[in-house]
Amino acid sequence: MEETGAERHLLHPFTTLSDESTGAYTIDNAEGVMMQTHSGLQLLDAMSGLWCVNVGYGNPALTDAIHHASQKLSFAHCFWGCSHEYVTRLADKLIELAPGSCMKKVFFGHSGADANDTNLKLARLYFLLLGQPQRTKFLACHDSYHGTTYAAANLSGLPGHHRNFALPESNYIHLSPPDVDDVMNRRRFATPDALVDDLVKELEETIEQEGAETIAAFFAEPIMAVGGIVIPPATYFPRVKDVLDKHGILLVMDDVVCSFGRIGHWFGWETTGVQPDLVSLAKGLTSGYVPMSASMVGARVASVLQQYQKEVGILGHGFTMSGHPVAAAAALANIEEIEKHNLLEQATAKGQSLVRMIRDQSKHLCSILNVRGRGMLIGVQLTTPGTAKADGRMFVDVGEVSRVCLQRGLIVRAVPARNTIALCPPLIISQAQMQTLTDCLVATIAECENQ
Repeated sequence: MEETGAERHLLHPFTTLSDESTGAYTIDNAEGVMMQTHSGLQLLDAMSGLWCVNVGYGNPALTDAIHHASQKLSFAHCFWGCSHEYVTRLADKLIELAPGSCMKKVFFGHSGADANDTNLKLARLYFLLLGQPQRTKFLACHDSYHGTTYAAANLSGLPGHHRNFALPESNYIHLSPPDVDDVMNRRRFATPDALVDDLVKELEETIEQEGAETIAAFFAEPIMAVGGIVIPPATYFPRVKDVLDKHGILLVMDDVVCSFGRIGHWFGWETTGVQPDLVSLAKGLTSGYVPMSASMVGARVASVLQQYQKEVGILGHGFTMSGHPVAAAAALANIEEIEKHNLLEQATAKGQSLVRMIRDQSKHLCSILNVRGRGMLIGVQLTTPGTAKADGRMFVDVGEVSRVCLQRGLIVRAVPARNTIALCPPLIISQAQMQTLTDCLVATIAECENQ
C-alpha cells in the first residue's frame, strides 16, 4: 500500500510497529455488511468492524439522527447536574430494557474500557462507604478482555496486553476460564457440571487464599469474545454468583460485546441466569457509529450510593464527553432500529443457521475441532499443534486463514488464544451473504490444509 502522510504519522493500535507503514487495507466506504477499500476491493465484514456494527453500515435512521442532533445540540455536558433530552431519554430506555427492574442508574462514557474503569471505581466506592476499605482486589478470567486503559489492561487476562507494560499488578487475580470445549477439559471432566465443580473450587480456594475481606468484585463476560468465543456451561454463573454472594463480593458483567442483540437479547447477561451488580456496555450501544459507553448500576450498589449520598458529596468521576448528545441520539436511533426490525430474533435464527451451514460444509475438513456460537457471535475452533499431533489431525494457523480470507474479500478475526476464527457479522446480514461467508471460509481452511 502506498504510504501516505497519515500512514507515516499514525500510531496504529494493536499493530506490529515495524508493519505500520504497510497497513492491511485502507477503507473508503461501507454499506450494509460490505466495505470497499481504497483500491476498490469489496470486503464482506464478518466482524462488524470490531464486534460493534450491529445494525450494519450506513443505516439512514442512525445517520439522520446524528445529523439532526449535531445541528440541534452539537455538545452539552452532564457535569454539575446539567442534562439534556437525549441523555435522559437514553438512560430511561436502558433501565426500561433491563429485565426485572434490577438496574437503577446509568453513567455514560466513551468506550468499553472506560465503562470497566468506572465500574472498578464504583466497586471501590461501594465498599469504602460500607467501611471496608481493604477490599481492593479484583478477579477476572485468564484470556478475558476488558480493555486497554491502565486499570482495564490489568483486569484483562491476555498476556499480550501485559508484556510491554509490566502488568498486571498484584491486586488483579486471574482464574481459569469456563471453557467446556477445551480439549484438555473434555479429557479431565466427564460432564460440563464436573468442570464447573472444579472452577467453583478454584474460586473458593482463591478467595480463601487472598482473603474474602480483600476482594471487591469479579469481572466476567457472558461469552468470552477475544478469548476465543468461550460459552460457559449453564450452571457456571449461578454457582459463581452463590459463592460471590456468600463472601459479599460484587459481580460485574462486561457486556460490551454481547449486548444489543449480538447474542439474541438486549443484554448478554440475560443468558447467564443471574443478575449482576454492575454492567459495562459499549460497542453495540451505538453500533459503533459514535463512541459511547454505559455503566449500569444495579440495585445493590445504587441503594448504598443513595444511603450515603451526603457522605459521598460530589461524585468525583466523569469525562468531558459523558452523555454526549450526538452519541445519545445515535444510541436511541440504534435501539429503535433493533426493535423495528426484530434484530434480537433475527440474531438467534441467523446465528443458528450460520453455525449449521459451516458445520455441514466443513465435515470433510480435519483441522476443525468445533463450531460453536450463540446468536451472531460464532467461533470456528481449529486444532492447536498439541491437539493435532495427539489426535492425528492437521494443524492450521488461524492467522493464515484470516490473511487468505481477506485476500478473497472476507474479514474474519483470528483469535490466537484458542486458535479460533471469530465471526461477528452485522445482524442484518442476508442468507445469501451468509452463504458467501461460509463458502469463502470453508474453501480457505481447505486451501490452508492442502498447503
